Amino acid sequence: MKACVLALMMITLAWPARAGWEEDLAAQLRWDYDCKVNFYSGVIERVIKGNLVVIAKAHCEDGRLFDAIQHNELEEFEISECTPVEQSC
Repeated sequence: MKACVLALMMITLAWPARAGWEEDLAAQLRWDYDCKVNFYSGVIERVIKGNLVVIAKAHCEDGRLFDAIQHNELEEFEISECTPVEQSC
């Protein structure tokens, strides 16, 4: 039993750390839209057919809002800027 736990710990420690989706989305928004993310809202995380699907609304420091969806961890986010009408909802 101890050997199995030790082996699992060694595999976990050797596995490369991956940035969370929050950091990935913030980097993509900064690069593509010059948006510095202040916070996220309306976050939904679901595993669908073995893929982590993330849906979130990103709030930029300058007041802009973006809707984002990522269908799996290997793809970039699909991002769309919210219009003033959508922002008032």
